[in-house]
Amino acid sequence: MLSIASCLVQEYEVFIFWDKSKEDKIKQTALKKLGIDLSSVKFYSNIFDKKTSLLSRFVQSRKFDAIVYLSDGSIPIVGSKLFIHFQFPIEWINGNSMKTRIKLFFVKKIFCNSYFTKSFIDKKLDVKSDVLYPPVNLHVVKNMEKENIILHVGRFDVDFHESNYKKQDVMIDIFKKMIDAGLKNWKFKLVIGVRDGDEEKLNKLRTISEGYPIELIVNIPNQKLWEYYSKAKIYWHATGYGENLQKYPEKAEHFGISTVERRSSIFSGDRFCKELKKIINE
Repeated sequence: MLSIASCLVQEYEVFIFWDKSKEDKIKQTALKKLGIDLSSVKFYSNIFDKKTSLLSRFVQSRKFDAIVYLSDGSIPIVGSKLFIHFQFPIEWINGNSMKTRIKLFFVKKIFCNSYFTKSFIDKKLDVKSDVLYPPVNLHVVKNMEKENIILHVGRFDVDFHESNYKKQDVMIDIFKKMIDAGLKNWKFKLVIGVRDGDEEKLNKLRTISEGYPIELIVNIPNQKLWEYYSKAKIYWHATGYGENLQKYPEKAEHFGISTVERRSSIFSGDRFCKELKKIINE
């Protein structure tokens, strides 16, 4: 969504619905960690906050020509053109309910982050969505010698059952078994993005890693991340491992931006902007 804002601000006045008190911090973090420049983007009090009444949301939304909404399964009713973006399947939603059908009637366009997500969204909501891949620009550090490093890159995310979505705990346990079985001269490095307040939960991974050649690297800037990509001989990703992905497809990797980065398959920012503007202007 930050990429969408940075793209559209080149031609339009763009606002992000967020906590205005965190504007400076969010802009600094986006630039440092993601290389996304939001300096020209403005922030607006979040009208989609649960504390905002439906009437107030509708009235305030009329100030904007269009709204791009990142959906968690919900579909808001607003007073402007509405574009819905899905990044994962929403199998728990009743797509045939009268309430959902009415809300969909007012949606201008739906677009997804992958054909995997699209296949479930289209079936669930009986729509024909577009696909807009996230932009991936990898600056590989050339002439860097490869090392015996197994690399994992992903955010740290646990549900209310303390289940690790990216399966970092599973990979650590498997790597420990490999070491115990005789694997030598290899290191497992996990580059992890951690939100404020989740550091304590991350300590579980630190604890189970003790005594093994395992390193947890937290919240590093992109340039440092590219160095790790360039040095590692093996990339390891385990999202969806052991899950019933037909019943719970949201537990799979919906796009897998880190796997694309590792393979150096690039969907450039320029192409992303062109495709986005095509969707918005249709």
